[in-house]
Amino acid sequence: MNCRPIARFPTSREERDPQELSPYERQNNHYVVFWHTSGSAALELSLPRGDVRLMAQLGKDIPIEEASGRIRVPLAGRQFLECKNVSHNQLTAAFQTANLVKGS
Repeated sequence: MNCRPIARFPTSREERDPQELSPYERQNNHYVVFWHTSGSAALELSLPRGDVRLMAQLGKDIPIEEASGRIRVPLAGRQFLECKNVSHNQLTAAFQTANLVKGS
């Protein structure tokens, strides 16, 4: 697997939210590995549903919910988000404007 780490991006609530994330690029697609550091919640992200794939392990898909025109992904355990046709700037903006839904 040939992966290239890309610059980390801050979330808008980085100091308050118990989430960790690590973006990287692989085969011209952007990925983000993310997890909750002390429990579970969900993230609502402004990303096009048709261009993202959520996985618990690479190759093992998890269904993605939609809420209010945004995708909702679980923030528990380690998750992988694959983004096709999404630039690094779009991905950065999506995480900077993400809504954290606690107790999900």
